[in-house]
Amino acid sequence: MVFSSTIFLFAFLPICLLGYYLLDRKFKNFFLLLMSLLFYAWGEPKFVLLLLISICVNYVVARVIDARRDSRFCTNAAMTVMLLWNFGLFFVFKYLMFTMNNLNALFHTNWNVPNIALPIGISFFTFQAVSYVMDVKRKNCEVQKNIFDLALYIAFFPQLVAGPIVRYSTIEKQLRERKETLDLFYSGTKRFIVGFAKKIIMANFFGIITDAAFGVENGELTFAMAWLGGLGYSLQLYYDFSGYSDMAIGLGRMFGFEFEENFNYPYIAKSIREYWRRWHISLGAWFREYLFYPVTTSKWMAKLNKRIKNKFGFKVCRKVSVAIPLFITWMATGIWHGATWNYVIWGFYFSFLIILENLGFDKELGKIPKIFQHLYVTIIMLIARIIVRTSSVSEFASYMKAMLGFGNGFTNTYTNYIWSSYLFVIVVGVVFCIPVAGWLRKKAETYVITNRMLFILEPVGYLALFIVAVSFMVNSSYNPFIYFNF
Repeated sequence: MVFSSTIFLFAFLPICLLGYYLLDRKFKNFFLLLMSLLFYAWGEPKFVLLLLISICVNYVVARVIDARRDSRFCTNAAMTVMLLWNFGLFFVFKYLMFTMNNLNALFHTNWNVPNIALPIGISFFTFQAVSYVMDVKRKNCEVQKNIFDLALYIAFFPQLVAGPIVRYSTIEKQLRERKETLDLFYSGTKRFIVGFAKKIIMANFFGIITDAAFGVENGELTFAMAWLGGLGYSLQLYYDFSGYSDMAIGLGRMFGFEFEENFNYPYIAKSIREYWRRWHISLGAWFREYLFYPVTTSKWMAKLNKRIKNKFGFKVCRKVSVAIPLFITWMATGIWHGATWNYVIWGFYFSFLIILENLGFDKELGKIPKIFQHLYVTIIMLIARIIVRTSSVSEFASYMKAMLGFGNGFTNTYTNYIWSSYLFVIVVGVVFCIPVAGWLRKKAETYVITNRMLFILEPVGYLALFIVAVSFMVNSSYNPFIYFNF
């Protein structure tokens, strides 16, 4: 089940809200858990058991760690079980086929490669479970003794299948004692409608543009169409995922939960490091907290730093001590996104750029006019999107050839048709990637609209936007969620 479907909007969500607000406080969490499992089972019935087993394993491990803190052996054994279970599960479903195919190609073997379906949302609920156990071990949060509340944290339907990744410590108190208010519900409804419109109106339009560009056969791609495809996919990905995050945050508020923000206008960034502080914030925070910092402070890293310092000096040691953890983190981020060589290249690509900026390139970048800083980020991200949108390394090379002007000329009739047909949508999409909506609202409130007028016009405007988005949804057969693949 997806948020942008009639069954969710007009059946599941109303029933869920009605049941939640009619029930007594002590039954609300259990009811949300049952509805979340139903939500997941709607599209993935065979994987519900896997999700439940994963919840139970992490629940038991956290309880053992909390109860046997005085025993280093027990704590380490429990952490080992947790890591092997979560990442072993992750590997089998997401990377086993990729690994076996490459081993067969490398060693000329003929091992049978099983066709394993990827459970929707496994990346997200696995990362949430790992962060919970890690935080219990670090004493960043209390162990959850109620297994149903822990299950709700991991399986809560707004963020179950595509994030954002919610740390247990941020909603620990909300699971026990949250207060639903009319203002919070109204705020959540508005946020949901904005995300819904982003997905249905904007992302789906850019999906059509992207499919048109990437559907052109190799050798026939023009320069203008290649750039249109890169721009279209960048905007599709932004509106698709930020729209889903908005809907998840909005739904959380409807039930009294406050999730942290996941996007902060990434396309206004002036460096790649700033871009990744604004894009998929919850994923960046997870890798920083549970991979980058542990690698940086690990014993083997300390030994390596000592050797480098003795041989090359403090300055080299300081650079290496950051470069190596950054490289490991960004390679892991690339592999997290997908089991193809394109994502490995994507990891190398950003490892190089982030390390380069960390070594001082961003300071040099800051000396040039801001327009060129934005242009630098835009081009870098366009290339990154093409790396993962193409299906193979050879296809990526062919696409880049066209982008550099070595394809099938500058433009053609089909390219001109696509550009002219979707030019208005492209302009609107680019404009609303920056904080223009907030600026327009502030200006309107200052010069045009009074508080009384806003009280009437705001709900009418949101209702109109919702009706328009629903009409697009009903009349369109194109409605994928890209991040379900992760």
